[in-house]
Amino acid sequence: MVELALHYVNLLLIVSCAIMSLLFFFQPIPKLKGLTNYRIALRLLALSYLSLAALTILDMRVGIQTINYPIALTATSLQSILFFFALVSLLNIQFARRELIAKILSPTVAYVVLLLIFSAIFGTPSIGSFYDLKVSYTHPTVVLNLLFMLFCIVQLLLLSLLIKIQVRKYEARLNDYYANTYKLHLVWVRYLFTGAFVFALVIIVSLIFNSTYLSVVVTLVNSVFYVVFGLFYIRYPLIYRKIEPVVKEVLPIQKDSTSEVFIKKNSWEELKCRIVEDKLYLQPELNIEQLSELLRVGRTTLSNFINREEGVNFYTWINTLRIEEAKQIIINNPSYSFATVAEMVGISEASNFSRQFKQATKQSPSVWKAEQLSSVAKP
Repeated sequence: MVELALHYVNLLLIVSCAIMSLLFFFQPIPKLKGLTNYRIALRLLALSYLSLAALTILDMRVGIQTINYPIALTATSLQSILFFFALVSLLNIQFARRELIAKILSPTVAYVVLLLIFSAIFGTPSIGSFYDLKVSYTHPTVVLNLLFMLFCIVQLLLLSLLIKIQVRKYEARLNDYYANTYKLHLVWVRYLFTGAFVFALVIIVSLIFNSTYLSVVVTLVNSVFYVVFGLFYIRYPLIYRKIEPVVKEVLPIQKDSTSEVFIKKNSWEELKCRIVEDKLYLQPELNIEQLSELLRVGRTTLSNFINREEGVNFYTWINTLRIEEAKQIIINNPSYSFATVAEMVGISEASNFSRQFKQATKQSPSVWKAEQLSSVAKP
C-alpha cells in the first residue's frame, strides 16, 4: 500500500515538474536588459525541473530499497545553488557574477570528481537502510558521501545568510528610493528560499533514515513546493518595471558637478523648507528621483541629506510628513473617511495608511481620532 502511494506521488512529481518546465520555457518575457539574468535563471529552472523528473524516473526504476547518495547529494547541492541564484537575482541583478557562481559550484564539482575516483578505486557499497550505513561508515566512498552531506548543510546555512543579507540590502535601497513601498518588498522571495532550505534539510535527513513513509511525504511536499515556487517566480516581470531602479542600483551614484555647485548655495534647511511649504511630499507614487528633479539637486545628494540630517531613510521621512498632514486633516475634517485622508496625503491604500499611521503614532487611526475628538469635546 505504501509502495503504491510512493509510486503515485512520484508520478505527481514527474508531471508537476514537466508542466512547470514547459511554463518556464514558453513564458513570455519583456526584452529588457535588466531581465537578462532572470531569463537565464528561468531556462535553468526549466532544465532543473526536467532533470528532477528524469531523476525521479530513474529512481523509480532502481527501486526504493537502495539509496543513491551521489545523485541525491549532488542534486540537493545543485538545486540549493540554483534556487539561491534564481531568487537573489530578483533582488540584485548584478549579484550573479561568474566568479561567485564558480566559487560556490566548485565544492560540488570537486565532490563529483573525487566520487568518481573513489568509486573506481574502492567501489560503492549498496546502502538501503540506516543499519547498512552504520556498518559501512568507515568505507572511503561512504566517508566521502557523509562529509559532503555535512558540507551540504553548511552550504545551506551560508546561502541562507547571503540571501538574508541581500534581502536587507534590497529593502534598504527600496526605502531610500520610494515613498510608497507597499507590495514592493518581495517577501515571497524570503519565504521561498526558507522553504527550499527546510526541504533540502528534510531530504538530507531522509537519506540517513531511509523510510518509505518519509519518502511519500517528502515527494508529495516536493511536488507542491516546486509548483508554488514556479508560480511565484513567473510573476516577477509584472513587478519588475516598478522596482527596476532598485534592483539595478547597487553602487551609489557619483555626485555630478551641477549638484555640488547647487549645494554650495543652498543648505538642507532651505531644501527642507521648500519640500514642506510646497507640500511636495503629498504627491502620490513619489520617489527620490522625482523629488530631486523638482528641487534641481542630485539624487545622491538629496538622499545623503535626508539620511544624515534627518537620521532616517527617504521612505520614513516622507511618510512621517504625510502622517502629520493626515493628523491635521482628520482633526479639521472628522467626517472624512480614512480612505479619503490616505488619498489626500499620497498614500495608495487605506490598509497601508492604517499600518503607517500606527507605526508613527503607536495607535490605529480610529483610536487616535476618537481620543482627539474626545479631548476637543471636553470643556
